[in-house]
Amino acid sequence: MSQNFRGGGRGEVGPKPFDFVEANTQPVRETPIFHDKQQGKTVSGRFNLHLRTLTPLHIGSGITELSSRLSISQSDKNSFPLVISFMTGAEGKKIIPGSSLKGAIRAAYEAITRSCVSTDRRNSCFRPKENYCPACRLFGAMGYLSRVRFSEALQTGNNVEIRRLPHQFSPRNTDGRKFYFNGKPATGEAPVEVVPEGEEFVFNLDFENLQPQEIGGLLLAMAFVPIDGQDFRLKLGGYKPRGLGTVEFSLERVELWSTVASLQYDESATELFTVSSEIEGKIKEWVALARNGFILEPNLKKLADILKYPNDFIAPSGIY
Repeated sequence: MSQNFRGGGRGEVGPKPFDFVEANTQPVRETPIFHDKQQGKTVSGRFNLHLRTLTPLHIGSGITELSSRLSISQSDKNSFPLVISFMTGAEGKKIIPGSSLKGAIRAAYEAITRSCVSTDRRNSCFRPKENYCPACRLFGAMGYLSRVRFSEALQTGNNVEIRRLPHQFSPRNTDGRKFYFNGKPATGEAPVEVVPEGEEFVFNLDFENLQPQEIGGLLLAMAFVPIDGQDFRLKLGGYKPRGLGTVEFSLERVELWSTVASLQYDESATELFTVSSEIEGKIKEWVALARNGFILEPNLKKLADILKYPNDFIAPSGIY
């Protein structure tokens, strides 16, 4: 990745830490799958997932907190009286809200399918319609309930630290999907509470009436398989332009049941996959179905290129 700097009236300008996946200007809208009955060969179930931080992660609480109230080292408390704090759950553990997980994964899913851009009302399924694009059929839209539900992700350990990070810039509206490069985090002056790299979170993903290719698309959006031999990883939370938020997902347990069985409370019909080889086999099966015409391959390859991991890109500390 080029690290050339451009001179200008505002001083030294760093490299852009992002690129775009071109927006789909003609999303394919179809009748949605409803929740009250089985629609063809659909599957419901639950994924038990782990999330591991590959760079420091910050999920903002929206509060600048007194450091004396935080579970950080005494030296950090002495150095930083006020800290931009991480979101904390009821039991004092750091959490990632399900809405944060859903938003990041939906953005990737929109980019790789024939979907609208939900953040752009000119080209979205914002108003109630009879038909919805693939992302809105899966993640929900006005007048239509999501068929996937993300629990909050709970940190399994207790490690937090304070990082000095550069200040943020307000994002600008675009006609495509913006994704930030993975790479080496920048440093600055703002004291920010982060969960360091190598920490784990656990959460559940429940899904209802999903077609196999939709599950495959979901797994591709979560970067479960390399594309053309290149691994890639999603980013979550704040300070993504500054190199934070790179995460890795792993499946620990898969529970599947047919919609008919679940409506009849028939637990004997449940399929459980807990062995790594079995789970890997299901992932390959679903992904192959998704890549058989359901996924936009050029968009998937572009996304994987932007989010490639590892990456030697150095996030800018100043303006960009």
